[in-house]
Amino acid sequence: MANAYPIDLCGLEGEYYQTYADHFAIYLPDRAAWERMALDEKLRIEHRLRHCQEIVGEGKRLYGVDLSPLLPQHLMDENDLPLCDVADLDRVSLEAMDAFFHRDVERLIPYARATIFRRKRYLRAFYTAFSVLTGNNPPLLFETLDENHRGSYRYEDNQLVVNTLLLVSSDPHTVMRTILHEARHAFQYYAVSHPWRVVLDKGLLYEWESNISYYFRAGEGFNVYKYQPIEADADRFARRGALRE
Repeated sequence: MANAYPIDLCGLEGEYYQTYADHFAIYLPDRAAWERMALDEKLRIEHRLRHCQEIVGEGKRLYGVDLSPLLPQHLMDENDLPLCDVADLDRVSLEAMDAFFHRDVERLIPYARATIFRRKRYLRAFYTAFSVLTGNNPPLLFETLDENHRGSYRYEDNQLVVNTLLLVSSDPHTVMRTILHEARHAFQYYAVSHPWRVVLDKGLLYEWESNISYYFRAGEGFNVYKYQPIEADADRFARRGALRE
């Protein structure tokens, strides 16, 4: 079993290194097994990796022996991902919006008088200020879309796209809300695919997972589209900042 750990790795003795190393290599799952594992199994492995920070931490050495070859890269990648507490994400996103308007008063060229190019730079800085906590901060792209289409999160290639037409207005609220909305979708997909890396109500996580599997598009009925769980949550996340102004 991938989650069976007969050896306490943190109590490893140098002279028994090879024996324990063999267990370490055998009982950690390969990538295919990891992707098939249930959440509770992944959480147990995550707990063991966290508990053995002297093994998976910087240097990856124990008693002078380099353990790097024994650490499957996919598990190291997972362990290096940030642990996102959704409450922290909510707080930091609001702080990012407050900071944006606070700085705008002090800017030599405020948003309302800035060129489109400069507005993109201001908005990318705003996005960076909160997206680093999401676990998944895809690149923010500006593209010319249909005038009725504000933006989207493209999960297929992990890109956050905002309509360049929104930059024409001297008021940044709409484009900022769009960025928040689409960034929330990126976080939702990250949370569903990496549930062991987020601190989030399990009931809400289940709703998101079900909704992503059975997603209603706007053409199937606007109210059904607007009030489905992931859209309602993204709207809530995006609207809070605007209501503070």
